[in-house]
Amino acid sequence: MNSPTRSGMRARKAVGVAPFAAVDLIRPEHEKPLRDLIVRLPLLVTDKQGKLDLLASSPSLVLEVAERAETSVKAINMGIAAVGNLMPYAAPEIEDGTIAMGTVEALGWLLSELGELAATCMVLAAECRQARPRSNRRRP
Repeated sequence: MNSPTRSGMRARKAVGVAPFAAVDLIRPEHEKPLRDLIVRLPLLVTDKQGKLDLLASSPSLVLEVAERAETSVKAINMGIAAVGNLMPYAAPEIEDGTIAMGTVEALGWLLSELGELAATCMVLAAECRQARPRSNRRRP
């Protein structure tokens, strides 16, 4: 592994850039949980009103959907946090007009939609985790 030179470290400190720190991956790089989730969703059984019938769906498929949805939530939240950490560094470019205000607005809308997607994935994962065949349910 290459170690940074002292002059390189001093240069980063001078401009206020933190040294790179590797983060633990929440999933292997080759996995695409959101894509896999979207591919699996049409395989779930729906009732006559078009609502998901998780009890009639394959239990292994329901578990896969729950796992992909949970992993998607983690990935989306980490991405939103990363963009949030980068945005303050763009402030000077926004102020001087280098980056158009419309770009910032579009980024805000994207982050809003991603937040909604993450919340919806979490609800789906919770519903999948709670779905059990009738024979496995406890009687009150």
